[in-house]
Amino acid sequence: MGRGMALPPDIRTITIPVFKNSTGEPDIENVVTRSVKDRFIQDGRLSVVDSAADSVLYGVVAGYGLRPLSYDDQNNVTTYLAELNVSVIHKTASGHLLSRRRVDTKEVYKVDASLAGSESQRNEALKKSASTAAESILSLVVEAF
Repeated sequence: MGRGMALPPDIRTITIPVFKNSTGEPDIENVVTRSVKDRFIQDGRLSVVDSAADSVLYGVVAGYGLRPLSYDDQNNVTTYLAELNVSVIHKTASGHLLSRRRVDTKEVYKVDASLAGSESQRNEALKKSASTAAESILSLVVEAF
């Protein structure tokens, strides 16, 4: 990732409210929002603040789904594809649109023999997808790629 900045010079801070959840997946909006905030904080080109920011990043977790990819000889799913779709709108504090983008990520994970293990694998796949989406969102917002 480059370290350039495509934003106007007066945009130095950003607030990131909790994204809207348009899926049936509980708490996914918090997982994705946290990942995006963490990525912006880690990057440091825009300071993440809770209020009185130069810009606001609004987001919607527009889609989340699991698709079976492979099965065993008993017809049990052994691998899933987790798909995550996030839409973001970046605006100035006065409401001027800076960018509007959609990010789609995919993560493959194997099913564990135990229910708890499978749920853990699914949660890890979601976190990885959210992290990948956060990286793309940062690039789209800051570097205009």
